[in-house]
Amino acid sequence: MNLIICRTPLQSLIAERIIRLKKEEKFFLLYVVDIDNEKQRYYYNKLSGKVSCSEYIVLREYGMLSFYKFFNCLKLLCFFRKNFQYFDLVCFANLNDVYIWFILSRIKFNYIETFDDGSANIFYDGDYYTEYKMTPIRMVFFYFLRLKFSMKKIKELSMRHYTIYPNLRNVIDNTYPIYLFEEITSLSNRKRFDEISIFLGQPLIFNGIDYTKEIFDKVREYIDFDYYFPHPRETETHRLGINLIESNFIFEDYVIQLLLHESCEKYNVYTFFSSAILNLTQVNHINCNVIRVKGTILDEYDELYKIYEKIGVKVINI
Repeated sequence: MNLIICRTPLQSLIAERIIRLKKEEKFFLLYVVDIDNEKQRYYYNKLSGKVSCSEYIVLREYGMLSFYKFFNCLKLLCFFRKNFQYFDLVCFANLNDVYIWFILSRIKFNYIETFDDGSANIFYDGDYYTEYKMTPIRMVFFYFLRLKFSMKKIKELSMRHYTIYPNLRNVIDNTYPIYLFEEITSLSNRKRFDEISIFLGQPLIFNGIDYTKEIFDKVREYIDFDYYFPHPRETETHRLGINLIESNFIFEDYVIQLLLHESCEKYNVYTFFSSAILNLTQVNHINCNVIRVKGTILDEYDELYKIYEKIGVKVINI
């Protein structure tokens, strides 16, 4: 039996492709979330039908307090003691996740494989390229949890890393390409009309301050959008004054469904720097754009914007 761990809808799409590659093997799916919502459960239910057994676990988060993380780890420990303790393969995406480290420290397995966690794997100034900083509190916390793994150790042990960005340098070298939407690269030749512009939202929260509306309002002075597709963690979208798209699909899936069932000639997609747009760059009828508003917190992501330019995504500077 193999263990595959997912924490987001995008991870579930990648996991589905991995399971398809290993169709002769049995998988146990562990879907662990911090925020429980319909979108997470939709993708869990979709993937659970493709594995031998599965479990959906909600870990309540209250900031970075180690007290709550400790009890979350106890919850995971109780689950594995009651169910499985040995696996042939363990496959997951979150390299710097304490809960993943804890699971690995409490079960037995033969080998590890990893897969992409969105743009974190190719954002060279990001967390996956910086070793976890140890503070005195974390040292005590890790000691009591008896953690045997770290991000560095996982990078060394991963036998294969599945990536949706095959032409870009990854945090783990031995990559294997995964294609999420190969089935729609050649769409039918039916007549298509009109264009639709969609802004793909994301929460711009830094040091506890939400800059999303402030920066989005600056963008709308230059570009008009038909619809806004909110990120699940956005809470103030009702203040944006724009038509919102409500869907259980993540954005990539939503746009693909539009292409398959609607007759629009072009979908102009805009975002700040959401990794979702990286997965759509090779799809016909989708025009991908990222927006950088200079003099704002978006300046912190210059390296990521350079990656977008490198792969041919248009960068709009405002």
